[in-house]
Amino acid sequence: MNAYKPPKWLNPRWALRYPLLRKFLPLVHEDLGSIYSRSLYKWLIISPIIGIITGLTITAITLIILKEVWPPVLGFYLRHHWAMVPGITLGFLVTGLIMQYFTPDPNEHSTEEIIRSYHEHHGAVKMRPFFAKLLAAVTTVGSGGSAALEGPSIYGGGAIGSWIWEKARRFKFEGRDRRVMLISGAAAGMGAVFRAPLTGLVFALEMPYRDDLAHEALLPSLIASVVAYLTLAAFLARRRFSILPAPPPSMAGTWFGARCWGR
Repeated sequence: MNAYKPPKWLNPRWALRYPLLRKFLPLVHEDLGSIYSRSLYKWLIISPIIGIITGLTITAITLIILKEVWPPVLGFYLRHHWAMVPGITLGFLVTGLIMQYFTPDPNEHSTEEIIRSYHEHHGAVKMRPFFAKLLAAVTTVGSGGSAALEGPSIYGGGAIGSWIWEKARRFKFEGRDRRVMLISGAAAGMGAVFRAPLTGLVFALEMPYRDDLAHEALLPSLIASVVAYLTLAAFLARRRFSILPAPPPSMAGTWFGARCWGR
């Protein structure tokens, strides 16, 4: 592929009037040139694919929990307060059974698994328990457990990125690219679930603990995070989920202040 050429607006001559730009823009040129000289186009192609698949996955999880599972469960808890502790305990029991019998290591899950896969397994994530772990997240959050969606979103995105590397390695993807795609998928998952693509980008910069891979993952992670966010927004931007049931008539006057909506 052609060597990276910085655009004219990044030419240091343009920045002669600004000492800081004159000092740092050549370093930016050198950094971008060394990182993306041979791989820019492949990341422009593969990163949106990671973002779309991750965004669709996070959208599905969000819809299942916020629209199908949590509203009736919460309504039941509010009508029968005694059922909260047994209901949450039952949810944890189901989650434990799923993790015990349908995953190879019940103690390895969520963000911890993605970080360990990056540092110890060269970005490889086992896909066999993928759906079981996402189902465990649904039963945990859907039953009222004190957990949120960032864990399964990071895991789901990272696993998707690693899986896409397996399918795309015939197109001259290197072994180190698997880690970059793992980071990009995890960043896409976080950016989508928080609806803040830059949050995913910050995560991508923090996870490697190595400057070279952090720089290489910067652009793919940014693209994947933005695309994942746009994918989720395309389905959920106009949806509003009421997570509390309608109030009795006696409480109608104060309901507007206590109502909680998911966007």
